[in-house]
Amino acid sequence: MDLGASWFAPIAKFYGDVDRLFAISWRNCQIKYKNALHDKDLDIEPELWKTNGDELIYTVVLKEAEHVAYVLAAWMKALRDYRNDLINQNHDLDVKGTAWLAGFPIGNAEVVFATSVLPDVNHYEDEDPKVYHFSLLEKWYLDKNNRSGLIKDYAGPAIDTGFRLSQLATPRKFIISLEIARILSLVRLQDRFCDLFEFRAEQLQMGFDGTTALKGVIGNKPYPIFWIDFLHGDPLTDALDGVQRPNIPNNDHIAQYTKAFIDAHSRYLFHPFIRGCHSEHFKSMPKDYETTLEWLVRRWNEEKKRLEIRWDTVPEPIWSTLAPAGELPNINDNLAAELLAVPQDAST
Repeated sequence: MDLGASWFAPIAKFYGDVDRLFAISWRNCQIKYKNALHDKDLDIEPELWKTNGDELIYTVVLKEAEHVAYVLAAWMKALRDYRNDLINQNHDLDVKGTAWLAGFPIGNAEVVFATSVLPDVNHYEDEDPKVYHFSLLEKWYLDKNNRSGLIKDYAGPAIDTGFRLSQLATPRKFIISLEIARILSLVRLQDRFCDLFEFRAEQLQMGFDGTTALKGVIGNKPYPIFWIDFLHGDPLTDALDGVQRPNIPNNDHIAQYTKAFIDAHSRYLFHPFIRGCHSEHFKSMPKDYETTLEWLVRRWNEEKKRLEIRWDTVPEPIWSTLAPAGELPNINDNLAAELLAVPQDAST
């Protein structure tokens, strides 16, 4: 029996197959990582953020810079397996991907929404709409087991950059952001991990297509376009490279260029970092970043205390969505831990 319109079948199969293959690839990645690094767990977990037509977009919170390489290795293996399935089934479809970074809560924002419309209430005319948003965001982080009725999204310049970059992806060119290119140029996969995972480090070799202006990105100034060869080892692609070789700079040159580019565009960009990571290249935060985080938490606590009496007069349905006043034991650490998130895109 046919279920749904005929056009939906390939999309449903794409969703199911990619999700299944990524789950298998990621579990293998965790096992191989643990074996390669003497029983040390890879304690991060990709999550599906959203679907967008024929796209699946995943996010993952990074704890170490080299996690970028492990996530990409697992993701690209899943997509290669899916591509092989398409070839075996004689499909004309193909797959492509993009990966980028976004830091929170400064520069970009996590946005939490209630999934249902709340009853009418008398909001105060001088109420800052951000107060309600931050109350939902706090609720999201204070009780991870009680997120029913809430949904989280992301907004900000880095999110826009990722979607602009995804439009440049091709079946061969897995597009990556400037920040990911910088990280990959300075870290490397463990050799033993590569051997166990059957994924060679050169499969993350980066190409460079110069710069191009992306609408709304760094003030519409030209942005560097880096990519990973998603057809590495393909005979036809290798033969084509013999005729028209792409620009494949070495990692030292990429590291030098990405640093210079970020420095030259410091109004829009700062060097990628992960709070608390071990890499000397990516542990330093920008000037005043920590102070700004502390200020945000302090202001939120002050705002809650100011509104505490006023909330007593709000009807029960809205009161139940607002977190009580007090300290924030988790929100600062959790938000800071998400300074590098990797939404990844794959589309047919």
